[in-house]
Amino acid sequence: MAVLAFDFAKADDCYICEIQSFKKGYGKELILKLMKYQKKLWLMANTLAGEKLLDFYRDPMFKFEEYVVPNSIYGCPAYFFYTKECDEDKLRGYIDAFYS
Repeated sequence: MAVLAFDFAKADDCYICEIQSFKKGYGKELILKLMKYQKKLWLMANTLAGEKLLDFYRDPMFKFEEYVVPNSIYGCPAYFFYTKECDEDKLRGYIDAFYS
């Protein structure tokens, strides 16, 4: 299951607000399927999940770019992942404005 928000960063983008997998391995399949239909896709990793989740999003299969806000509004680093088709300047500007 995924909850999506379109044009969330005002960059003609698709933000994955939430993603849940009911069976092991289905989360990856869902993200790959979304990537087929939404070229400008991005998400923020749960700041409480740790390295295992970050490693999941760093999987070479996704080909995500990574952006880190070291001192986020959550009091810890926040990790963002996005497809190369995203307007990097607009997206990073949005992330800095709302998550720093």
